[in-house]
Amino acid sequence: MKVPWGFLICLALTGLAVQTCVRIEILNVQAGGVLPRSTEGIGNPKWRAMSGSFYQKIMVEMLQSEAERAGKPFTLSETQKEEIAEGMRRFDANCRLRDLVGSWGLLQYVVAPAAFCLALMIILSKRQRRRIRLAAYVLADVAVVCIAFMFARAYFTSLGW
Repeated sequence: MKVPWGFLICLALTGLAVQTCVRIEILNVQAGGVLPRSTEGIGNPKWRAMSGSFYQKIMVEMLQSEAERAGKPFTLSETQKEEIAEGMRRFDANCRLRDLVGSWGLLQYVVAPAAFCLALMIILSKRQRRRIRLAAYVLADVAVVCIAFMFARAYFTSLGW
């Protein structure tokens, strides 16, 4: 059974859109649910992120200066170590999320609608076999879900551009 090129391209585009959408959602959860970001209010709306190691350095310096002001020797408790490690993971995920949204997330604005349009063309084509058209219905539905996530999470406006 020969599969039409249009269907294979639609399948690839939809797969790319789903993979991007899932990666963004996973990183969004790891980063603490930062999407959609609000770009309104005071200050620069551009999405800035720092690495986890920089966060660790800042936290240790802050705790060290607090201990010096109190005249106590500086030691990190296990709770503080765990909080710093969790913050490092969250900030690293935020950095990766920003980079992903700024690259593949923006590409999603082209890929997901293209996948939907191609699936729609396959569905409306009378020359395609019934199975191919049914599969195109599924691809169109999946593309619509990716488009919904793209707009609900506001990939473009979250970057503050």
